[in-house]
Amino acid sequence: MRYIGIDLAAPQAVACVLEGGRPTVVAGAAARWTGTSSESPIPLLTHLAAEAKARLGSADVGAVLAAPAYASIAERRALEVACTQAGFAAARVVSATTAIGVAYTFTQHPESATILTIDLAADAYGLSLVEARRDVVEILAVHGGATADPLSAARAALDRMLAEFDLTPGEIGQVVAAGDGLRFPAAQQWIHELERGRPPYRALPPEQLIASGAAVRAAALDGTINALVREVLPIDLGVVTAGGQCAELVVRNTAVPVGWTRTFTTTVDQQTSARIRIVESRNAFASVGELGAIVLTGLLPAPAGTTEIEVAVDITADGRITITARDLTTTAAQSMTLPSAPAPPGTGGDEIVAVATTAPPAAAANPAPPPRPIETVGMSEPQQNLAADQVRPSAPGYQPSQQILAAAQNHRLGRHEATYPHRYFDRLPTGPIIATVIVLAILAIGLARGGPVVLGLIPFMAVVIAGWRWLPTFLESPRHALARFAYLPVRGVGFGSRTAQLSLFEHGLVVAAGSRTTVFRWDTVTVRQDIVQHRYYGRPTRLTYTFMLTDPSGESFRITGRFAQPDAWAKQLRQHVIEAQLPRAYADVSSGAKITFGPLRVTATTLAAHARSVHWSQVEEIRVRSGFLSVRVAGQWLSLAKIAVNAVPNYFVFLALADRLRAQAASR
Repeated sequence: MRYIGIDLAAPQAVACVLEGGRPTVVAGAAARWTGTSSESPIPLLTHLAAEAKARLGSADVGAVLAAPAYASIAERRALEVACTQAGFAAARVVSATTAIGVAYTFTQHPESATILTIDLAADAYGLSLVEARRDVVEILAVHGGATADPLSAARAALDRMLAEFDLTPGEIGQVVAAGDGLRFPAAQQWIHELERGRPPYRALPPEQLIASGAAVRAAALDGTINALVREVLPIDLGVVTAGGQCAELVVRNTAVPVGWTRTFTTTVDQQTSARIRIVESRNAFASVGELGAIVLTGLLPAPAGTTEIEVAVDITADGRITITARDLTTTAAQSMTLPSAPAPPGTGGDEIVAVATTAPPAAAANPAPPPRPIETVGMSEPQQNLAADQVRPSAPGYQPSQQILAAAQNHRLGRHEATYPHRYFDRLPTGPIIATVIVLAILAIGLARGGPVVLGLIPFMAVVIAGWRWLPTFLESPRHALARFAYLPVRGVGFGSRTAQLSLFEHGLVVAAGSRTTVFRWDTVTVRQDIVQHRYYGRPTRLTYTFMLTDPSGESFRITGRFAQPDAWAKQLRQHVIEAQLPRAYADVSSGAKITFGPLRVTATTLAAHARSVHWSQVEEIRVRSGFLSVRVAGQWLSLAKIAVNAVPNYFVFLALADRLRAQAASR
């Protein structure tokens, strides 16, 4: 099968194929389809299919269709169906900004470059941050949307995206833009500013850039070239929970392929069925659209919170999504593909969802998917609800010590959720060992020869070794390196790291190091977090995690990324604390109280720090920028004060509370 690349939103719809090592136009039309109207793209696709088949001399032609970066999962599936109805043998959909990145990489073959791709229309925009390495294109993040002011929206989205990756515009290696919105002088000026004196990309005509990238992607599919494209999920995928909120299964900009599992429990006594509604969402309080539902029946009657249902999502590299719901008691399961046959745009047809029922399998023949990190959520009607889930162990088979279980029982922490071992001895610290051997050798020589000068070199060598160990960390993140001095007085695992464990429970956590155990409850703990994305010459290298936990008595403990899978336990810790403390915080401010998060003061109407304050109705967004809190008001980023995130206790509770207060102010 021969694949072609298609851009329906070009000034004139165009289809390209890779011939002789270059993208070549094989079909075109005097019309276009942008995706923002209710018109069906099928007539236009039918014209392109007929023309391409005649040009290629084959009836077996597939399509790689470029879609707006903001297109939802259902919209992408609908476009695939439209392609097959128009006469294409097969179809794949790629984001327009991804196609731009593919076109750049194919024509330039960079050794390594971080590029920004922009698709700017008159009524929509798309942005992607792309890592390009020879024949590999890795999408790091995608932002986009339909709006009356796409330029302003694109500027704001770029600020958020750069802040998310702790980048500055100067660290972008190349800017590649397409779209009819570039004809406006303001847009041209913005692109010129982003290029910062670098020559613009002109290897391909702008009006053919997206179709050319889709053609390169098509050539990779049919085996004409060897290229790898790693894409991301363009939107959150979640479950409708009790109260109408959306509990995420996979978040936007997660690299695919990916698999994830969350476990839920029932909320009604003697519950025998549950309906799991799968939705696309942009935040925890609103869904874009329902993709389908799984009805799981035959649950054994039991008290609320007893029956566990595991919901697993698997997304393949080509974007196919399979959802499986499994009753962990009976092992009965149901699964569905999302969506199996969506209605093409403009046809008005109903969405079709395929659901398959699986009988209880033998454990050895069909093992459950490996457990993955999850969070607490709930489910919704019309069958009876599910809610507060049990977090499955993230280190499969790793059990807490009897010491931890005894401490959890004494403090009534509830059921065990996950245990993470300490990783200090995963590998020997070769650098310090070599340095120690050198110092000891110098000391031995000095003692043997009685040379005080040689002995005097030992302090100098100590300084050199310390610099060797800490200088790279300081260069990657000076703020984080300096902050480590503040952590030193706080107790950590110390010499008990060989057997140390971090165990999460329903109502708190336990850290065991040596013979000591430390217990914190979710509803009373104060957490200061410092999560740093280190970079070397603008390229991300590693993440470091430090959490300072303090109980009401003032006892503190330092937990670091030395515990296995810090991304998993950090996420679970934050979610548990939010669920335990957010309702009380919201009730307090709603009753007129003022609560503080370190230097931040929060009331139902204002956010204040030191001598500055702003009304919640004016707050557009709160983000972390280079480790410091920033608030966007009227399109401008403001620093209420120079407040570092690690100085704000329970910062994630503050963010969740701020979201509620902003939404409340906007609704008035």
